[in-house]
Amino acid sequence: MNYGCTCPDFNLTDNRDMQQRISRPRSYVLRGGRMSESGRRTLSALLPRYAAADADYVPKDNRPLEVEIGCGKGEAVLHYAKARPRSLHIAFEVYPPAVASLLSALHEDGLQNVKIAMHDAIEQLAELGAEKSLTAVRVLYPDPWPKRRHHKRRLLDANFLRLAKKLLIDGGELMFATDWREYHQQVIELATASGWEIRAAGPSCTVRGDRPKTRFEERAEKEGRASFDLRLAA
Repeated sequence: MNYGCTCPDFNLTDNRDMQQRISRPRSYVLRGGRMSESGRRTLSALLPRYAAADADYVPKDNRPLEVEIGCGKGEAVLHYAKARPRSLHIAFEVYPPAVASLLSALHEDGLQNVKIAMHDAIEQLAELGAEKSLTAVRVLYPDPWPKRRHHKRRLLDANFLRLAKKLLIDGGELMFATDWREYHQQVIELATASGWEIRAAGPSCTVRGDRPKTRFEERAEKEGRASFDLRLAA
């Protein structure tokens, strides 16, 4: 699944101090696995060119700034980078083989409006993000942590929604997709309780809008699971 992390209560004006003082469970695990030699070469050669810098988290020259957390191999971020070339897209992903694949695609397509962050997304956004700076946040198929005792690891919780709402411009959009109906419903309830506007919610086939399919969605279809989309406005 895709990756991100849960976050505690905090104040954006004192993020560094808060991150040092609070221990929290992560919503991702760093998986093992072999890295091909070509993948290693790709990371070494291309990541310095595409790595997100601290300054990228602050919009410049009225350029829209979009974030995708857990982009995997980048099906969605590549789509949106092409569809919205004026935007700068910061893609978070911690799994090196997936990053290598995305780097290859960016290089092949000649895209210059994507930056990659191989970091904990919430730590970076809480520390470097500015209030009312993002036009879109996408979280597509994060790990559902289906066992009840693991729900505390889910990325989309009340604290994440609070952070996203502070970072998004007025009317900015949070997009969430999952193949776990219960997770989808849980986020709807949390969003409703915290004052988000629900733009669309329901089966992906009816409310997906311009969102492309990801490999996780295709896998869910093959395994007979329905997918659900949720689009929230700050």
